Formats: sequence, structure tokens, C-alpha cells
Amino acid sequence: MFKKDFHVKVEHSAREMGSGDLDVLSTPSLIAFMEFTAKETVHGRLTDHETTVGIEKNIKHKNVKMRY
Repeated sequence: MFKKDFHVKVEHSAREMGSGDLDVLSTPSLIAFMEFTAKETVHGRLTDHETTVGIEKNIKHKNVKMRY
């Protein structure tokens, strides 16, 4: 299992990202964190000529709180 911790910053908020009006973790930032983690999960298992591509996401972004 691969685990990655992220430090959420003000620039990750919906207000700063322009995806909403609240100071909560934006869904675009959450998805970027998820894609980075997915890429890192297979790091070292791909050749120099291979990469990963996200093609579908189905998430529920609930109980969002922001702590700076």
C-alpha cells in the first residue's frame, strides 16, 4: 500500500482556485493530489517510455474542512 500525506495550503482552497467561494479544500486540488499519488504508486515500475494517464474519476468530496 502506498500512502502520501499532503499539507493543504491556502492556495489549495476553492476560493483561491476559483472553483468555489469557500475556504475549503477544492475538488480540483483533491483530484491533483489523487493523480500525483497514483503516479507515485507506479513510479519505478514503468520504463522511461511509459507514463500514467487518468481517464476517469468518481469521487464524493464530503466533510470538507480547512485548517491553515
